[in-house]
Amino acid sequence: MQAVSEKVVNTKLNETSQFQQEHQLLINVISKTPCISPDMNCEQTLAIFRNNPEHECVVIVDGLSRPLGLMMRNELFRRLSQRFSADLFSEKPIEKLADKEPLIVDRRESPNSIIELALSRKGDRLYDCVIVTDGQIVEGILTMSSLLQLSNQLQHKLKEEQQYLIYSSQERIKRIVNEIVNVGQAAKISGEKSDEMVNFTLEGKTMLQKLTNTLEIISLNARKQQSQITELQSSVNEIKKITSIVHELSEQSNLLAINATIEAARAGEHGRAFTVVAQEVMNLAGQTKQSASKISHSVEKIVDVVKDTVEITDEGLQIGLQSDKLISDTESIFLSLFKMVAENKNNLQLIGEQALHANDQANKTVNELKKLNEMNM
Repeated sequence: MQAVSEKVVNTKLNETSQFQQEHQLLINVISKTPCISPDMNCEQTLAIFRNNPEHECVVIVDGLSRPLGLMMRNELFRRLSQRFSADLFSEKPIEKLADKEPLIVDRRESPNSIIELALSRKGDRLYDCVIVTDGQIVEGILTMSSLLQLSNQLQHKLKEEQQYLIYSSQERIKRIVNEIVNVGQAAKISGEKSDEMVNFTLEGKTMLQKLTNTLEIISLNARKQQSQITELQSSVNEIKKITSIVHELSEQSNLLAINATIEAARAGEHGRAFTVVAQEVMNLAGQTKQSASKISHSVEKIVDVVKDTVEITDEGLQIGLQSDKLISDTESIFLSLFKMVAENKNNLQLIGEQALHANDQANKTVNELKKLNEMNM
């Protein structure tokens, strides 16, 4: 926004400077001429022209030096040179013969508009002088010669401005060409980098696919392991049941052996052999009970290990599922990145082509401006 404001200010300053230069050219060609009152007679006016042969006209003004009319030298001579005209008009006020509607312009008007107004006059008035005022006060006149001189100076100034504009345009276009070349080179380098990004993206996608396959194998093995652990857990539970039954049977056998020992003691001598057998049964029941307890204890440890293994396997399976989702999301990102890189590559290629086309057009414009500049020289 600031750059735009500065540009507008600079443009206005340039326009002001140009107007001042053109206005100075106008001031330089304004000529002073005698100003007379409207009641001065024709003979006196004729004497002014005879005494001032360099003046082409006189301006009739009021008491405040405001223009009332214009009297051209040649017109006055022509009118008074006719038969009986000198006798008729010599003592008449000059305003009787003066042009009461001359072209009057202000010194602040545009020189081009003044020239246009002067050249748009019809008939004999085309070569009449133009009265120049400062506000309402007469400052001087513009002759046809001074108008042509002013027009020539304006054309020369315009020609110089055109040449400068052409030269400036050439320099700007050359800078634009350099920038276009830089853009083309940058687009080319970016295109090469885009190719590398495409290759890296494809490699990453390939590695991601391998990782996906590996995780699928791990997940499959985890599911198999989970199934096997479930079967192992069932087998351990069966062992626990059997161990419990064995423990109960050993308890019953121990009770039976105790009862048998009591009955053998009652039988006395006849039950002594039975007592030995009962004692052996008790010992065997005790050993069986101890073994069952050890087995039960070992089974409990196995159950705990299996339980921990189940939890670890479940966690591993969940992590595998989460990893699979992350890999799937990452794969989608890689796919989007691949599409973006491919699209960017196409855009860069298009930029490069447009840069080449713009470069050709800019070079053609430079050549045309060069020819135009040569024609204006």
